[in-house]
Amino acid sequence: MSCTYTYPTGHQIKKVFWTKNIVRVGEEHPDLSDDTEYSQRLQYLGDKQQNCTIRLSHVTQKDEHMYCFRFITDKTVKWLGHPGVTLTVTDLQVESPERVTEGDSVRLTCKSSCALTDGATFIWYRNSQPLTERRDRNNQLLLQSVRREDAGRYSCALHGHTYISPAAHLSVMCE
Repeated sequence: MSCTYTYPTGHQIKKVFWTKNIVRVGEEHPDLSDDTEYSQRLQYLGDKQQNCTIRLSHVTQKDEHMYCFRFITDKTVKWLGHPGVTLTVTDLQVESPERVTEGDSVRLTCKSSCALTDGATFIWYRNSQPLTERRDRNNQLLLQSVRREDAGRYSCALHGHTYISPAAHLSVMCE
């Protein structure tokens, strides 16, 4: 999350940190880097001058919050950047039947929690290998007349993005 700030001349910055937005007035604003949920994943990239950029890694839906930058000066004056930055987390998920029988047709669906553009292109993977660079304009993969070799862990991705969905396992049973 990119961030810059300014502070009054004649002050010296003593502490800079990020916090989750707290709605209740008078409540203290805890430093996220002291929170065990964030301490290993939060990296402060800024300085104590004007840059307050942070990086949050291994983001999940639980991280959806409004985050605010806070700084304290040598004159014990505290500022809070409000309203802050709202982090929205989206994901991809493969839906598939768990078990199918040889010869069946199977439709796998790549679902997203975000609104996608009409031109979104999906890439499908079986056992972490791209399926012959197969790219589908829609979010479905149709496997016609499945064989036992089609069994495996299927995942999907949006072309142009690095995130790959968690894998869904497909088992193919003999007739």
